[in-house]
Amino acid sequence: MATQGIEIEAQARSIDWGAVLAGAVGAAAISVLFAGFGTALGLSMTSAHRFAGVSGTTFAIVAGLWFALVHIASFYAGGYVTGRMRRAISITAEERHFRDGVHGFLVWAVGTLVGAYFLASTASAITSKVADTAGQAMQTVGQSAVQMAGSAAGQASSSPENRASAENVLSYYADRLFRRGATAPGAAAPASPPQDRAVATAEAGRILAMALYNDRLEPNDRTYLAGAVAAQTGLPQEDAARRVDEVFQAAQTAKNQTAAQAREAADTARRSGVLAAFLAAAVSLAGLIAAAGGAAAGGLNRDENRVPSVLGSTRFW
Repeated sequence: MATQGIEIEAQARSIDWGAVLAGAVGAAAISVLFAGFGTALGLSMTSAHRFAGVSGTTFAIVAGLWFALVHIASFYAGGYVTGRMRRAISITAEERHFRDGVHGFLVWAVGTLVGAYFLASTASAITSKVADTAGQAMQTVGQSAVQMAGSAAGQASSSPENRASAENVLSYYADRLFRRGATAPGAAAPASPPQDRAVATAEAGRILAMALYNDRLEPNDRTYLAGAVAAQTGLPQEDAARRVDEVFQAAQTAKNQTAAQAREAADTARRSGVLAAFLAAAVSLAGLIAAAGGAAAGGLNRDENRVPSVLGSTRFW
């Protein structure tokens, strides 16, 4: 008799891991099943044709609601299986109800950890993509001037952005080596500009790149550009200098707009990430509540020896 009491006490203190694993596996299988239905539904809502299918916002909302519904329903079903299959123990009803809820919590914990393990690579790829997008957006703030100037000078290449920036800077100083005339900062005598249009355009692009990078156009560079514009267009020196100022101001405005757009894109990505994280946590919490509630419902039916009727049938199939 004493041995039987010890066995009952050991059962009361133990966790029925078989029932927990059964519920967790069942919840995962149900979520996979309905995720397939959701994928088919999502593909049917979209279209490659213009003005066909739903908008991106509508699709995101429907997909999020479907994911939340599947997550909650699958954990409720898994919790119910665990509560129903858990061994009945001769303890108070309140204690049995609490322990059923604990087993539902374990179903949610096991399912969440297993799901997180299998989705780790996907989450890592998504996070890396978001970080790369935000980083590139912020990097554009510092490199937009060099990129615009490189396009104007016809120096676009497939090399990385940092290498292109270094090449433009070096090209600027190389151009100064071969200028005819005075090139020192503050010099009064203007340098002789090149006569070839393509060479002059490329060099002007590199000069503007350096000016935009430093947020100022050096006086000797301004004089040199004015001489090049006058030589190529036939404008008087004063009108050519005025055109240089106008172009530089326009380029600065474009640079500032690009920088503002880059910061806005980075901030939008940050806000979207914060919202997605909060929604994912809220859905996960709802899954926890559903698993515990399902286990409590399953345990109550187990204690009452009652089988719920589904479509008029009490069998599982």
